[in-house]
Amino acid sequence: GDRPPVMMAGDRSMTLVSDHREELDAVLRHDLAPPGVIATCYYKDRFAVDSMRLGLPVPHSTVATSVDDVRSVAQDLAYPVFVKPNQGSRGNFAEIVASDSALLDYARRIAAEFESFLIEPIIRAPEHRVLIHDGRTVFHAMKQAPSLLGAGKGSAGALVAALDGGL
Repeated sequence: GDRPPVMMAGDRSMTLVSDHREELDAVLRHDLAPPGVIATCYYKDRFAVDSMRLGLPVPHSTVATSVDDVRSVAQDLAYPVFVKPNQGSRGNFAEIVASDSALLDYARRIAAEFESFLIEPIIRAPEHRVLIHDGRTVFHAMKQAPSLLGAGKGSAGALVAALDGGL
């Protein structure tokens, strides 16, 4: 019979299927990119290297794989810093830490779940999400704090009501 398709619901299921694609090919259908492309997208440090190769700006990142790694770099950091798992985690475990002790605590908390994490400077700027398919940008969104701009004549409530009425 026909092999049923497998639909991946996230990074971990996609890497699991990719890592075992040869065994699964006999029983499941998939449309996965080559393993190297998936690994580059899943591991943020690899993605950063490829992005730099393409001339894209990338924040300096330090990869830590253990509490000992953290101890060796902690004294050279300018706190606060942004930390996140090196593997795709959909924003989970992304945090701002303000001290050596907080960084060591973070490393201990995520050690069971992730093999490594990134330490980066905090960049205060709008965040852009871009989806590229077959070399074309198909979606773009900018993440930023909400704001309300008026003419200085009415209340904020009246301005929101007017905006809401226009939707």
